[in-house]
Amino acid sequence: MTTQPWFGAWPPDLKGEVMADDRRKQQDRSQQHAFWATIVVIALLGCIFLQLEHSFYHHLGAAFLIAALLGSSVDVFLRKRLLRDAVEAALGSSLPDALKEELRWIYEQRVLVRQSWNVTLDHDKENHLVTVRSMVTRKITNESGKKRDVIFSGGITEWFNGRHESQLTSAGYILDGKKTLCDPHPVEIGITYGSPSQKIALHPDQTLEWFFSHESYLPDTAMEYLTHRYPIIDAEVVVHVPDSLVASVTYAQRDKYDEDCPAESGVLVRSLNGVLLPHQNIIIHWYVFCSCCSASA
Repeated sequence: MTTQPWFGAWPPDLKGEVMADDRRKQQDRSQQHAFWATIVVIALLGCIFLQLEHSFYHHLGAAFLIAALLGSSVDVFLRKRLLRDAVEAALGSSLPDALKEELRWIYEQRVLVRQSWNVTLDHDKENHLVTVRSMVTRKITNESGKKRDVIFSGGITEWFNGRHESQLTSAGYILDGKKTLCDPHPVEIGITYGSPSQKIALHPDQTLEWFFSHESYLPDTAMEYLTHRYPIIDAEVVVHVPDSLVASVTYAQRDKYDEDCPAESGVLVRSLNGVLLPHQNIIIHWYVFCSCCSASA
């Protein structure tokens, strides 16, 4: 059985990206053909002028040949095309077929995210309950060189502890200095905001600031996790942990779990030196601190 997360499917639908890529390739080929046709015409004119007896035509023919030579040697478009072909060849040279499309999709990513996750854990010892107050900010940049749509959609999961319900306290985005707030929408397993059909157009190098905060209520031995649909290239997690608990932060598929993630109290700060692919988790895990166990260890 294939399990899909409730917030979206993996792998993503590539039909739109493939069609756009085909159009780009067709435009590239047309531009390349026009460029080389121009180079050939200039070179032929240079050869014709060199055959004429007048010195003026000799100089003009030499200038045309030099122009053709320089034009062919500094063809920026051709260099970019060669680089793209080299990457595609590397992706398909020795990889299993099941991996080729996945890695090609990763290579085509042009919307990148820088994310900060700030979490405070409040421990109710008597009721064995932890209130999780969470604030997430993301700076999403369009680095594609052309206009792109960013899907604005997210949510939180309800853990159904029987005492309190989770709350989405704020959600929205800031674009060109204008803040837009979004209303929460309760669903069967939690609360959502935005919509998969809500798309925000970003121009090249334009940045969208995305934010949301929430409160959740979980047992004093539990975990909270966070995912996102776009690649995260700069992730930081700050967790405020009371003395009665210890906690750890794990970057899924990036940590060794036993060496890189010690459980501690106080303020935990963990940054990722690398990239989180879409829907890879960041996990905060906590449990009750036992001083006697610590002493015996």
